[in-house]
Amino acid sequence: NSLQAIAELSSKKISIYINQKKGVLEIQISNNYKGYVNMDEIGNIGYTTKSNSHGFGLYIANKILENENRISKETSINGSTFCQKIKIKL
Repeated sequence: NSLQAIAELSSKKISIYINQKKGVLEIQISNNYKGYVNMDEIGNIGYTTKSNSHGFGLYIANKILENENRISKETSINGSTFCQKIKIKL
């Protein structure tokens, strides 16, 4: 998703942060983007910000996480930066 989000931007930024502390692995992926993301809809089946997509990727990821109590995720937007953070209890 990050690669697709930055594809048409003149200034492309993706950052990946991985950290482990106190029995938790944290993976954070951030990218800049253009447009509007409806935070209430993101992750719902069929929701997409891309014209050539179907909106299944984050929906499937959310369904997997619903059944896994060791994994949590946080989604945030700060200005033009979209961020997904996943925490895994080891």
